[in-house]
Amino acid sequence: SLFDETNRSAAIAKIVDRYNDIVAAAETDPSLRIEFER
Repeated sequence: SLFDETNRSAAIAKIVDRYNDIVAAAETDPSLRIEFER
């Protein structure tokens, strides 16, 4: 299921990684990054 914990955590991790990549490339303030424990 798309809603089980394993798939949900993996999807969130991918979104956070992508967001952080965009922040690293486009922003000067590193505090905008999201820390996500896996």
